[in-house]
Amino acid sequence: MKFKFIINRWGNFYFFIQSLSEWHFSCRKEYNDLWQKELGILSPEEKKALKIFKKIRLNYKTSKSYFEIAFFTKQNPWDYLKLNLSPEEYKNIKKVFDIFEGKFRRLYLHDLPFLKKWQILLNEKSNQQKINQKIILTLDNLYNTNIRNKDIIIKVYLLFSSPKISGGGANIDKKSISLEISRLSLEKVYHVLGVIWHETTHLLFQNEMFFPLLLKNNNKEENVNLINEVTTAALFPRGILSKWFFNVNLTSNIYPQSLTPEKTTKILKLLHNYLYNHQALDIHYINKTKNILNL
Repeated sequence: MKFKFIINRWGNFYFFIQSLSEWHFSCRKEYNDLWQKELGILSPEEKKALKIFKKIRLNYKTSKSYFEIAFFTKQNPWDYLKLNLSPEEYKNIKKVFDIFEGKFRRLYLHDLPFLKKWQILLNEKSNQQKINQKIILTLDNLYNTNIRNKDIIIKVYLLFSSPKISGGGANIDKKSISLEISRLSLEKVYHVLGVIWHETTHLLFQNEMFFPLLLKNNNKEENVNLINEVTTAALFPRGILSKWFFNVNLTSNIYPQSLTPEKTTKILKLLHNYLYNHQALDIHYINKTKNILNL
């Protein structure tokens, strides 16, 4: 497996607007505050445009929608959107991007050198095949998959971030992840490698066996998503496998939204036993995790 790091202007433009619109709970307020501080507060026209964008965006699925496909994977996103949105939606979305062109251009020119430095560093650090093969074998054993025998290139789209906040996503397509990274210090490279593997786990390893098993044994979608996310977070970027492979310190803050330090300790101990014994995640793991999380 190999990672290919991509700086995509349209992808960053879409990320900029969708974050400002706050159409989804994952949009980062920290970014929006930073951008308004640097680029100026939103005008009435801009606020109205973002409301229009939000209304349209909410009509489509939250992940791997026409928007992600268009702005990240197509050379001309407008040709693709014209085929898949209504004429009125297309016209309104195009107008939103026209309104924000000036502010986006200023931000992109400012952050582009940072993105290029990260691109160079990550090409060097993330494609060390000896380490990657060990990680893949470990994840194959844990998730009962066979990724190690597949020739896969993961596209990693590098996006804007703030100096203290970064993140990632597996919401573009089945071969890509996103990485919010521009303003983060290059010294955080091993944490970033953990974020890459966290999203890669979501993209490649969870869906074949583990996620269907979760769905079969849980009647609430929020429980499925919580167990899945807690499990991945206990591996990377602040979890067991980041410690094993990147020497990143384990913390009691692997998933602060739902885990107290006491619950974190129990989850890490449980998952460590599965990793140490080369055991695949199973119904016993799910039930024990549900008990820890009081589900």
